[in-house]
Order: sequence, then C-alpha cells, then structure tokens
Amino acid sequence: MAVIEEQFQTIGGYATYYLTAGSGHPLVLVHGVGGSSLTFRWNMEELSERYRVYALDLPGHGRSEKPDIRYAAEDSVPFLITFLEQVVGGPAALVGVSAGGLMCALLAAERPDLVTHLVMVSSAGLGRDIDWGLRLLSLPVARPWLENARREPNVIRMSMRRIVHDPTVITEDVVAAVAASVVKLGIEHKRAVGYIGAAGGRQVLNADIGDRQYHRVLTELALAQPAGGEVIANVIIAEVRRFDRNRTPVVVTASTDPGWIDALHGMTERGVRPIAVFVDPATFDPSRDSSAIHQRIREMAFPIYVVDFNAGISEGFSLSELPPSSLISPELRWVAANP
Repeated sequence: MAVIEEQFQTIGGYATYYLTAGSGHPLVLVHGVGGSSLTFRWNMEELSERYRVYALDLPGHGRSEKPDIRYAAEDSVPFLITFLEQVVGGPAALVGVSAGGLMCALLAAERPDLVTHLVMVSSAGLGRDIDWGLRLLSLPVARPWLENARREPNVIRMSMRRIVHDPTVITEDVVAAVAASVVKLGIEHKRAVGYIGAAGGRQVLNADIGDRQYHRVLTELALAQPAGGEVIANVIIAEVRRFDRNRTPVVVTASTDPGWIDALHGMTERGVRPIAVFVDPATFDPSRDSSAIHQRIREMAFPIYVVDFNAGISEGFSLSELPPSSLISPELRWVAANP
C-alpha cells in the first residue's frame, strides 16, 4: 500500500495543504470550485504506483489558507505555476476536474514549458455556451434560494446522486463526515480523542487533545479505503480493552450486520457506555436492507442515533448529551468493507 503524506507549505504567499505519494513522472491533481484534495483520495494510491502524485487544496479550499481575494479561474494560474516551480520542481502532467480543468488549460496556454500532459475531466471553459440553469443561478436574486435549498435533504440527495456512479459512495462519505463531526465535538469540549479504523488493516491513533489531533484523524478518514476491512463486530471485541467507565466508544457505521450491536451490548455489561451512529444505507441505496438493524436498535438500552438521508443529517443526529468525562473514540467502518 502506497504511503500518502500530508504537507503544509507557504506557496505564493498562502499557507497551502497538499498530499503526495509515489515516485516517477510528476502528476498534479487539481480540484474544482468547492472541492479539495479529498476529491482524489480514492485515486491517489493506484496512480502513485506509476507516478509521483500531488493533490493540493487550492487557496480558499480545504485546509489551505482562505485569503480575502477574488476567486476566478484565471487568478489561480499564478499560484499553480508557483506550485509547479517550487514544490514539483519542473514540468508535470496536469489533471483538472471541473473548474480545475479550466485552470490547468489556462496554465498550459501561459506556460507550456511546465505541462507535459493535460487531462481535463468534466472541465469548465470548453466552448462559449453556458447552461441556462447556471446562468439563472448566477443572478443575485437566486442567492437566497441557493442558501436555503442547499440545506434541503432532497436537493442534497439529488445533487449527490447526479455526480457519483455508485450510490454506496454517498453512504461512505456521510460515514466519514459524521465521524469527523464526532471528533470535532470532542476536541471543542477539550476531550481526549482517539481513532480506530479497520479499512485495509487496523489503524489506531492514541487519544490526544487539540487541533493537531483533529487534523490527524481527518487525514485518516480521508485516506481510508472502502474495501478490505475487518468485520466491525470483531474490531469492537478486539479493542474492548481500551475502554472503561470513563472512556466512551463512539461507533460510526453503515453496516447492516447486527453483530456490531451485540458487541457493543457486551461492552455495557462491563460498565462501558457506548454510543453508536448508524448511517442507514437503505435511505441512500434502495437495494440495501437495514430492517434487522432497526429491530435490534429498539431492543438496546444504549443510545443509537440513526442518520436517515431522507430526513437530513442535522435532524437525525445529535450528541448534545455527551458524557462530560468521555474519551470519544470513533470507530469508522465503510459500508463497502462489511462482508
């Protein structure tokens, strides 16, 4: 398995976050507006088998600095040129997605000496025609509607399903988002937070406090793969020794195997107070059956929160009553990894 490393560096005057992996001909991955290096998290490992891969967060995106500047495609070209010269050290193959494709094309036109190959994926800027829907959304009167609509579950669901081929990927991303929110909650309440992952081998981060720990966990969540993991019930049983009355395991999963509920119930018999968040895959993908989980949830005494995509995450998930002495240790499991 390739080693994916995170980097922070000042580039073009802005604190910039980026990921690197592999060796060989340099390949730079450029996301679109509203994206980040996470756009490419499932591509980096395979690409790194042949290339030296860079996936960056453009200024104003992801974990990079967010300066008060104009954000237009052409304004990103000088930054990308500096990135190639300062970080990559010379010409590279460029892959741009959406607006990132337009940025890469503009860069290639201005500095062809820095571009060996140009790949534009669903790129903006090809031709003069602009969809009428996009034209309408650019009007000032559309902004209030956009601000409200983007919070509506139906709008979010429709948008997400239009941009992915496999609907189970939506479930996996929500599992990661919920796990990240649990970690953030613990950090904000000055709790020590740990992480146990089991996708593609066991990953363990010992409990710690502060923003650096939050970023460590985010990196693990970003790089987790949705296949090749262990059965979640087995992981819970194997890691039970880490928890006691003062340490609360928070399990975040989309697994439809009720064995994980039984494993958590076993913890309660030792005085441990578990919390579970079940991201219901049946509300994302109608071919999934989660009825067995719902039956077991009604039988359990410990709290199990259900994230229902039809109801919306904010309505279905709250951890406001988190025990004050808790050590939050979220267990992330990707739905596709569950046998």
